[in-house]
Amino acid sequence: LMYLKQAWGERIDNGQHSEADLLAAIREGAVLRVRPKAMTVAVIIADYMGKRHRQRSNEPDSGADARRHDHRTAAVNVGHTGSLSINAL
Repeated sequence: LMYLKQAWGERIDNGQHSEADLLAAIREGAVLRVRPKAMTVAVIIADYMGKRHRQRSNEPDSGADARRHDHRTAAVNVGHTGSLSINAL
C-alpha cells in the first residue's frame, strides 16, 4: 500500500483526481512493488543454490550457517516463497 499511497499522493498534489489517474497510480504502485519482491525471491533461490553446490562439492558451510541445512527443507522454503510472490503480485 505504501507504493500506491505514494503514487496517488503525487497525482493529487499535481491536481489529477480522475478515475483514470487513480488507475494509473495503481499500475505505478504495482510496478514499484515488483522489484523488491523479485529481489527477495532471487536472493532466497541463490542462497538455496549455493547450499546445494556446497553439499555436492563437500565444501564446509560458511561461518554464517549455524546448522546444516537439509535440501528438502530448503526446497520447500523456495517453493513457498515463489508461490507467495506470485500470489502477492
